[in-house]
Amino acid sequence: MDRPREQQVVAPVVAVLTAAGSGLRLGSPLPKALVEVDGVPLVARAAVGLVEAYPFSRLVITAPEGSVAAVADAVRGALAAVP
Repeated sequence: MDRPREQQVVAPVVAVLTAAGSGLRLGSPLPKALVEVDGVPLVARAAVGLVEAYPFSRLVITAPEGSVAAVADAVRGALAAVP
């Protein structure tokens, strides 16, 4: 959808980012969400992409048990840099 970033959300829209993968198939000791590509966790890249794609009122992210705080920190850090 080609909508300007400044467009108001007319109805409450919730975006859901599923990031609860274990990372086993990647061969990583980290959950998939926290695996970095060029120094940026995958979950952070996905969250920024959602924010830039469409206006929404709330973002819900699933995360592996035991990694909720690390996933939240990665997303908060990435979104702090988005204008």
